[in-house]
Amino acid sequence: MGRKFLVILIAVTIAVAAIAVPPAAGTKIKNQAAATYLDNRGVTRTVLSNQVITTVLPIYSVLVTPDLIDAPGSAGQTMQFQFRVYNLANTSDSFNTSVRIDDASTFIPQNIEVYCDENGNGVVDPGEELWKNTTSIPSGEFRYAIVRYRVPSAAAAETTATVYLDVDSVNDPVNAFDHDNAARVTIYNDAVVTIFKSATPQEVKAGDEVTYLLSGSNSGTKAAANVTITDNLPSSLEYLGFQDKVPDGMTVNVVGNTVTLHIANLNAGSSYQVRLRARVKADTLAGIVENVASMSYVISTGATVTRNSNVSTIMVGGSGYETVKVWIGPKDAPEAVDPNDITIKPGVAGTLVEFVNTVKNAGLSTDIINVTMAGVVPAELTNVVAISFFAENLIPLPDSDDNGMQDTGPLAPGETFDVTVKIYIPSDISELIDSITATVRAISSISETASDTTIDKVEPITFPDVAIGNATGTAFDTEVDKNP
Repeated sequence: MGRKFLVILIAVTIAVAAIAVPPAAGTKIKNQAAATYLDNRGVTRTVLSNQVITTVLPIYSVLVTPDLIDAPGSAGQTMQFQFRVYNLANTSDSFNTSVRIDDASTFIPQNIEVYCDENGNGVVDPGEELWKNTTSIPSGEFRYAIVRYRVPSAAAAETTATVYLDVDSVNDPVNAFDHDNAARVTIYNDAVVTIFKSATPQEVKAGDEVTYLLSGSNSGTKAAANVTITDNLPSSLEYLGFQDKVPDGMTVNVVGNTVTLHIANLNAGSSYQVRLRARVKADTLAGIVENVASMSYVISTGATVTRNSNVSTIMVGGSGYETVKVWIGPKDAPEAVDPNDITIKPGVAGTLVEFVNTVKNAGLSTDIINVTMAGVVPAELTNVVAISFFAENLIPLPDSDDNGMQDTGPLAPGETFDVTVKIYIPSDISELIDSITATVRAISSISETASDTTIDKVEPITFPDVAIGNATGTAFDTEVDKNP
């Protein structure tokens, strides 16, 4: 059996990634100080303090958008106003909703209710329920609420009413609330054309196809003329076409990502519907993609009415839909592939050899990338390798997501992170071993299937020559000293 030697590999962080978002409640922030000094023999030494762990407490916050929705309406019509309730807390929360009628309203809305708009299409569909304060919204996510009320049949033209939506955190109503979000209607004894927009599916990954439904109706008392709907698709989408045949009476004009629909005449009680197909571009970063369609039409008096649809959103790269990719390679070349994915340096027995590897988040979502050793060659060194990872000033690299592996901390898409690997060559290593090869692996914390490796190789390994004797080379005490 061959001899086994201890090889010490020390990874030293060169750059520390900044945390892009506030830490979640319960996050453990670990901190440790390092001090460097010279001992009485002139040797530089480093000592570490104890580790301090701080646990982040919950901080509650909520945002409701938009602040005002102003829509035309007609007597007897049921009005629907879509708001987005965004949980800005660093932990999950649920919310109470309440409504108030503005004292300046010139009629009293009837049957005011707040619903949860589960599919985000801006209307209350069969099966959708009233808003519940037991519905939990995760940190950084949102839900849609619809304020729905009926306009009295006796409401006169040019009268108005405003209903305010108030939202309060269940866990911290004193500090986390958003009030006075207005749902306002102005009554017309004329054409009143609605417009709604929804997306299917609402959660996608880059490269997926999405279908947008544009729909509405003339709920007024007279025909609308020159109805024009314009949908400017975001730059992160690629327009593909219509899912179905364009309805009779509707004309279409498409320029790039701008789709314009035109209806010459829409009678009272008539409706319209069209589906657009689009693809999320392959390089779209994780996040929310919003889209609003605009409309204009002419009423019987010749006046032009303009309005917008509800905000339609899709979530790209959310949980379970991430596009994940990790690279690691030689310094400043994380994308390197064989035969260039290797760094080779010579070494001397009894010394440290230093390598620098660059890790890159090549995916489309923020990722925490674990760094570890995948193996050492020759095989006789396997299972006897001591591995330590450190941040700057030899502060231990943290396990920021508590998964049992040391990591880079959060890296934004495209961000890089340098790691220094130091390989210690034992002074008594066998002269038969002429190289040491360490394989360094970077692994995504989102998906362990996304990983990459690079090789750091010490070659050749040489041995120092030592001569012991008098400086002159002449031995005076031949019992002890020998000529070198």
